[in-house]
Amino acid sequence: MQTDKIKWHGYDNYNLNCTFKDLEENGFVNSSYHNDLAPSYMNKKKNIQVFFIDVESDEMKAESLNYKFSIMALDEHGEYEKSIATTNDFDSMLKIVKTFEDEVEDNLEYWKHYDERIKMNEEGK
Repeated sequence: MQTDKIKWHGYDNYNLNCTFKDLEENGFVNSSYHNDLAPSYMNKKKNIQVFFIDVESDEMKAESLNYKFSIMALDEHGEYEKSIATTNDFDSMLKIVKTFEDEVEDNLEYWKHYDERIKMNEEGK
């Protein structure tokens, strides 16, 4: 698979593990912030963010990251809500995003109280 490389945190050849064309064709928009550990893109609904990990970079090796894509749900304000999955395969990442993008909207209320429900379960309430 062809991949594009970008400049990220001093690396001139940071591997996105896909091409910009792949991202554009699938409706992703750049959501990278210079303080983030890795570049990221959001789906067109802007409720899922994917971090693109170059597992060969020294920075990612130091973090012991061994997956290429980290997929996260965003809340209604575009803030991190929950991790959904990690994968090393671009096509699998696309399937995960497509599967969860509608569910994320439906489940935001559920996730907001998820930790409370787990704690109550553990306490036997």
